Amino acid sequence: MSCYVVDKKVIDLMVSWIMNRGIQYKAENYHYEGFMGIMFDVNEMSNAIGQSLLDANYDSVNYRYDENKKAPTYEYSEDACMDSRKNETYEADVYSAIQEYNYQACETENYFESDLYRTLQNIKEDMLVRLLRQKCPTADGWGFDYWR
Repeated sequence: MSCYVVDKKVIDLMVSWIMNRGIQYKAENYHYEGFMGIMFDVNEMSNAIGQSLLDANYDSVNYRYDENKKAPTYEYSEDACMDSRKNETYEADVYSAIQEYNYQACETENYFESDLYRTLQNIKEDMLVRLLRQKCPTADGWGFDYWR
């Protein structure tokens, strides 16, 4: 299996979804406390989440190829999100970004037990339930009561 650093647009799409949906982001390498743990700067938080994702992707590539490259500094851009929304493919593009990212970031030991992986899986689950709620608005089985 080959392993590579994903395009910045992949990370930008994931960060946009996390920030736009107010998702609680958890990852082993994520450190953003805001000002005294109370006030948060949206740009700083977006950059911190993106840096966390990029760093984990670099960790995977480094592990796979026995390298020790440092990730560059990440700076969030809304361009990928805006293009995706303009094309009316935003949800599908975010889902695809998560799929690609997971495949490229999974080389490290215990990735599939990590907070980062669980966070991304929760996002995909949320996307699926929202889609199913749109298609089946009267569904009331297990997993649907959360969205009422």
